[in-house]
Amino acid sequence: MTDYLDFCTQPQDSSDFPIDKLPNADLKQVEKFLNQISEPLYPILYTRNSNGSVNQWQAILNGDSYIIRHGQVGGKLQDSLPQFGLPKNLGKANETSGAAQARKEVEALYKKQRKSNYFDSIDDIDGGFLAPQLAKPNADYIDDVKWADGQVIDDKLNGFACIITAKGAFTRTNEEYHSIPHILEALEPFFQENPDAYIQGELFNPVYVNELNKIAELIAVTRKPKDITPELLAESKRIVQFFIYDGYGFIMPEVGKFCYQTTPLLERRALIDLLLNVLDSYCLKKVYWERAFAKAEMEQRANQYISEGGEGVIIKNPHAPYQHKRTKDLLKWKKEEDAEFTVIEIEEGTGNWQGCAKKVWCELPDGVKAKKFKSNIEGSQAHLREVWKNRDNWVNKKITVRYQELSPYNVPLIPYTDMVVRKDIEGLDS
Repeated sequence: MTDYLDFCTQPQDSSDFPIDKLPNADLKQVEKFLNQISEPLYPILYTRNSNGSVNQWQAILNGDSYIIRHGQVGGKLQDSLPQFGLPKNLGKANETSGAAQARKEVEALYKKQRKSNYFDSIDDIDGGFLAPQLAKPNADYIDDVKWADGQVIDDKLNGFACIITAKGAFTRTNEEYHSIPHILEALEPFFQENPDAYIQGELFNPVYVNELNKIAELIAVTRKPKDITPELLAESKRIVQFFIYDGYGFIMPEVGKFCYQTTPLLERRALIDLLLNVLDSYCLKKVYWERAFAKAEMEQRANQYISEGGEGVIIKNPHAPYQHKRTKDLLKWKKEEDAEFTVIEIEEGTGNWQGCAKKVWCELPDGVKAKKFKSNIEGSQAHLREVWKNRDNWVNKKITVRYQELSPYNVPLIPYTDMVVRKDIEGLDS
């Protein structure tokens, strides 16, 4: 084969690969697969774990099937069961063989891993993209919160995650934003003084809280530099703001303090707010926060913000360091649940809403007796008219649906969606 991406070109003997039996894995299947290998090998990729150890990952291809080998470097490696590429469009001009489909799937996996902080060389693992700190749902951890410590309560924005370093602005999956140069320009003096700083926040504007699609259209990572017009940049400058709520790696000479990754969250937050006062830019904003010394105080603030049209709050441990992972030191508290569902079809509205999308049928996960459910669509008539006009573009894509709760049959109740496809905006994997 000659069309692989960045892989070793010399076949290797399968005896080079030790086999370790995994739970639920069929050892004979894996052995048979490895004994049949005649393909050149894809490279091993490496990543640094949060505990400091190093993991390796590799896809091994053989004809129309492949396995994934992964584990800690120097430790036991695990092999998945063989996955098979299924032929597509049989008998048609665009027919794809099983072997071609398997190669396509493997190359997609490598692309995904490289965006997820996996590297071809073990020497590069500490110089790449650092994933941001993320919150966990509150249900499993709310009883463990130490309210006497005075938890930091952030308003939860319904914006788009953004990490900014001296290298540029990125989504939480390492896709680069190309249409917010006004924000980078506002931060340029800061990064000249603090080249190693790491700043986290959201691209948002409260004026457009009910028209999130307006911001989404402006910042979509599917827009490459060649697609960006002066008109789009002017509109982005007018609308898109950066709300900052965490970060580290910078000095605040005004108070003689350096903000480290290990600096407790409460102190980091105070330094971030001071930084925003110093920068004093229309497009760099604070996220409102206060402290709660009891669960009831947190709920009072959450209910107030929700009544103002907000989504909920984030409960933050005031003593926690910055962690590049999802952590129980940050908990979401929201008025509604939400999840991603695949679009099946869109229905047109009636009366004044004729010519607009008003309902969308979504696919339910495997194992749910009902195969689909219908959600309401919210937004302006202009936006929903555009959705209806281009309705085929939404089919098979994933949208976020908000709902009050699941029925006893696991169907979302009172569902609403704004039809924003976050994968197109932030590069998130479906």
